[in-house]
Amino acid sequence: MTKAPFTIAAPLLKRGLILLAACFCVALVCSISFHAFPVHAESYGSWDTIPSHNGVDFRVRCDCGPGSGGGSHLWWVQFHNRYNEKVAFDFRITRPGERPAGFSDRVSIAPGDMQEGWNSVDVPYGGTVEVWTENWKTGANAD
Repeated sequence: MTKAPFTIAAPLLKRGLILLAACFCVALVCSISFHAFPVHAESYGSWDTIPSHNGVDFRVRCDCGPGSGGGSHLWWVQFHNRYNEKVAFDFRITRPGERPAGFSDRVSIAPGDMQEGWNSVDVPYGGTVEVWTENWKTGANAD
């Protein structure tokens, strides 16, 4: 009796598909990064490097001051591109532990340049925010 060719390959195919799906999930999670740190002044904080893209630095500041109370405040992020090529990516600033529902802001930064953007976040003066990035593109056509 001859076995059908798929009876031997089916378990291997199933394992391969599971491995492929797992790799896709890991790649998706790794492509979305975030960084959290406290900021205690109206001026920008210190520079930090985005671990998944170590040629891009960022820092944040709050357009608020002591006694500004609760509610939403404008939080600014500034990015510096140290790569030798253009980079573009989406970003979002959120409260700690809040995963963004979507990314509506994008920056495109030439080599050596800086760009900034802002989000309205319900975090008061002296609080902590998280900066999220995704959809990275590099090269001359990165937009």
